[in-house]
Amino acid sequence: AVTMQPGRATESYLAMKARRAGSAGMMLEIIRLSDTATTEDVIDALAAPGADALLVQLPLPDVIDTDAVLNSIPLEKDADVLSRSAHHAFDEGSAEALLPPVVEAVKEILERSGVSPKGKQVVVVGNGWLVGEPCATWLSLTGARVTTITRESGDLSSLKEADIIVSG
Repeated sequence: AVTMQPGRATESYLAMKARRAGSAGMMLEIIRLSDTATTEDVIDALAAPGADALLVQLPLPDVIDTDAVLNSIPLEKDADVLSRSAHHAFDEGSAEALLPPVVEAVKEILERSGVSPKGKQVVVVGNGWLVGEPCATWLSLTGARVTTITRESGDLSSLKEADIIVSG
């Protein structure tokens, strides 16, 4: 994992990721870059050999080109599905595509609950790029009838008819 923004929230996320990696028999190496690092420095850190998967702890400082950093992650190593190529493969329903972490979590909850989204009316609250949008995409790919509501739409009536509600 590459990080540049030290702070309590960041350290908490990284500690959680390290614990989860350890419980899965993996090691999480954390590369902490200084606040003087450039976009190229972050990309170089991601290009270092040896990692099977790469994570970028967001947010990055405003002086860093976050899109350039995320898009430098090779498709096969993009564990969070944040690069354009990984996101495209996911959006297309490619069999080789990884699921974004929040989508994997929703899938796990549904499977453990014995609920298939196919044919169900699903309402996704919010359309953000980390939760709402990928969940709506995946649910549509599974055959669910998906409605996304946002603060701007202001129409909450679809919640009454939902079989499944996903809120991020």
